[in-house]
Amino acid sequence: MTEDIHRRRRLNKTKILAFIGIFILIIGLFIVFFKGFTSMDSVIEEGQEPIKIGALLSLSGDAAYYGVDELRAVQLAVDEANEKGGVNGRKIELVIEDAGTLDEKNAINALKKLVHVDKIQLVIGPTWDMPGVALVAEEEKIVLISPDNTEGTESGKDLEYFYSTWVPQKAEANAITRFAEEKGIQKVVIMRDSDIYSQTVAEVFKDASSERNIKILDSFITVRGSRDLKTELLKIQRLDADAIFMTFADEALIGPILKQMNEMQIDIKVLGTVGAENGLLKFAGYAEDLIYYTYPKPSQEQEKFFDRFEQKYGIEPQVPAVTNAYDAANILIDSLRVGATNADEIRDYLNTHDFESITYGKLRFDERGFVSTESVEYVIKTVKDGKFVELRENDPL
Repeated sequence: MTEDIHRRRRLNKTKILAFIGIFILIIGLFIVFFKGFTSMDSVIEEGQEPIKIGALLSLSGDAAYYGVDELRAVQLAVDEANEKGGVNGRKIELVIEDAGTLDEKNAINALKKLVHVDKIQLVIGPTWDMPGVALVAEEEKIVLISPDNTEGTESGKDLEYFYSTWVPQKAEANAITRFAEEKGIQKVVIMRDSDIYSQTVAEVFKDASSERNIKILDSFITVRGSRDLKTELLKIQRLDADAIFMTFADEALIGPILKQMNEMQIDIKVLGTVGAENGLLKFAGYAEDLIYYTYPKPSQEQEKFFDRFEQKYGIEPQVPAVTNAYDAANILIDSLRVGATNADEIRDYLNTHDFESITYGKLRFDERGFVSTESVEYVIKTVKDGKFVELRENDPL
């Protein structure tokens, strides 16, 4: 009797242990299946050909400080996308070429190499306005999306394959001229480079100024790369202007000019664009209460991006176009993820959809391939105590 009881207990214990084992096995299989199911989109499938995107950016010459930062931003976007499974399980491969600095011949050759040797149909670039590069992209029928090109790239042309994520010049000009009007600035002198970018920004500024009855007294066109502008500054001083509007392909020129103005005791306010901040990095001490410039209103997404950028590269972004470059890469990646497979399909998708961006929030391209003016909101920044700060509404000049 006692043996039967013990035998039944052992049997029941064995059944219970077996049941527990089966239960654990089922739970384990469920976890493995569920994990595999939920991470299907985050795995690069081995053996699949990578999707290639070209990066044609300035990695040498005066524009290298711009292009290198843009490339870092693009690479960050690609790396983040690959960590999430690339494009439907296919890895994204970035093929990099140096566009030089406003060297259209070199940049065009590099673009043709990307198209004909690497068989690439999607290219991010170039750094700074090079209309000839956009024309070749049009001839080759490949999508070219620049992180910093202005409307001057497409001046007088109707390009179907060219896009830019750079800030809209008209919206920027409206912001800085509205500020000038509010602060009683009525007479302005323009100082600019002879390149397409500076010419475009200056012309748009002129148009916006005329709408607010701001008089343009004169324009001074400098030789690109020139650092000694004392002669031009003396001429400007005699004109009795309220402000100087400065725009250069290489915004790093602004800092040395402000230094010369301080040395010459020329007390004229300076107006600038988004690129001005980069030109002041080493000259903030000369810019105190002197320069006022536009800047896209920062968002929380931008701040998060800056943190990821610094974590990856060990330095803070040095140029404003890093967010535009990051957006350009992600816009192409998003287009590929929805099934677009060639330049024509990508172009059609870009023309008809809104995109989430860290620079503007919701972004839409206009009929010419530039960011629509409704996409961006600007603030005015200046230098206080050696720091770049947003100017508050009631702050005096």
